[in-house]
Amino acid sequence: MDGLVVETHVKAMWRSDPAETGCGRYELCFRPLFGASHGFRFPCDRHGQVNLDSLSHRARNNYLYARAMVGRELHIAVVEALKHGGVAGA
Repeated sequence: MDGLVVETHVKAMWRSDPAETGCGRYELCFRPLFGASHGFRFPCDRHGQVNLDSLSHRARNNYLYARAMVGRELHIAVVEALKHGGVAGA
């Protein structure tokens, strides 16, 4: 589906360096309710706050879509700490 960002591609959509925005050590993860769909990941702080100004237009739209789809297509979002390689733990 065009316009949807799969978990592995969201990091490339940051507009600025995560260190500058205070984000990047954590990700807010929306996991799919159903196996065939994709989840979403967004940079956030340790409290799950996403800096919308640091997201590209497409990533911001996907974030708003993910929030709207909680309970319909996606589970409630969880905050995951990034490991040293920049990948959130499962």
